[in-house]
Amino acid sequence: MTRPDYSSCTLEELRDVAAHIDQAEYPERYAEVQHQIALREQGTGPDPADTSGSENTAEQMPGAHEVTFTGSGGEFFRIWIVNLLLSLVTLGIYSAWATVRNRRYLYGNTDLDGSRFDFHGSPLAILKGRVIAVVLFIAYAFGGDFHFAIPLVALSVLFLGFPWIMVTALRFRLSNTSWKSLRFGFTARPAEAYRLFALPALVMLTAYAGMIVFAFDGFQSPAPPSMPVFLGWTVILLLVSAWVIPVLTYRARTLIMNNVRYGNHAFTAKLRSSVFFTAFFQALGLGFAAFLVIAVVMFLAMMVLFPFAANAEGGLVMGFVFVVIYGLAVPLYLLPFAAWHVLTTNHVISSAQIENLRFNMAMQVFGYWSVLVSNAIVAVLSLGLAIPWTKVRMLKY
Repeated sequence: MTRPDYSSCTLEELRDVAAHIDQAEYPERYAEVQHQIALREQGTGPDPADTSGSENTAEQMPGAHEVTFTGSGGEFFRIWIVNLLLSLVTLGIYSAWATVRNRRYLYGNTDLDGSRFDFHGSPLAILKGRVIAVVLFIAYAFGGDFHFAIPLVALSVLFLGFPWIMVTALRFRLSNTSWKSLRFGFTARPAEAYRLFALPALVMLTAYAGMIVFAFDGFQSPAPPSMPVFLGWTVILLLVSAWVIPVLTYRARTLIMNNVRYGNHAFTAKLRSSVFFTAFFQALGLGFAAFLVIAVVMFLAMMVLFPFAANAEGGLVMGFVFVVIYGLAVPLYLLPFAAWHVLTTNHVISSAQIENLRFNMAMQVFGYWSVLVSNAIVAVLSLGLAIPWTKVRMLKY
């Protein structure tokens, strides 16, 4: 792994690195940091904070740096397949250690300004979280065999605990991620997440509860359910979803980006909710267009093949046509998801900054979509064995 260059760091930054660096894991880096600190304190070393009268001022100013991924599919496959086999043999227990190995490889091959990222998380901490998740899943899936309230309790715990889970998971992941031996952090509190998510979640729950009550009354009543009422509730759910999804995403991204820290340096991002609404309706329009294309293709195929349906070969032809239609449907339905991801992610990253440093992301919808579709095809045809290659390919994109 490439050693970080600390010669361009200020005294404050060096002290911050020294306070967070793992001396046992990186003794050479720690010694270099202490050496640079001594030079700054003696006044004999370079001080990037003082550029007055320097001929190298232009060189000291931050330039544009691109994040690059240097790993290979073959290397990652060897790690991935061993992790998979050990996880199967240990009934999933080793999956926590597998996660740490995967992240260390992926982070360790992500380069920015000549330095790699690193992950320091403990597998035991990850395992504890997964044990809790498995217990909740078992309670939800099978608890009804013992008492009808158990699945409801498990679902309520998961729903009510989601903001706390999100904040805790982000704090764990970021505090165990480092670059140039200086760790990231996450300063948001669960209470802040609950405050931001409370209203959208309440609106969504109220709408779904009304729909469930209507459906339950329809099953209990001998009279057929009222179609206008059903359509009314459907429209209400669609409108609520069209408001809740962009709002929740906007608030979650705002919470995350404005609470990430790198050492003592805070990230900030001024996001616009209008971008998320625009992206949502563009994705919705693409989804509707994809549905129309698939419906037209199915209709034309049925019209052409209907006369042959009674023949012996008709069943085979119909089966082949439906396979082709399904193969067309999956890529088309991935397009709205690609549009939503690209449009929102570009906005979030390009709006972020840390002090005077800004970020930029300019993914293209169809470029990302083509990688997504080709990765899905390769993963299916390889029965999942090509997943490491698809992961590396997406990271390099």
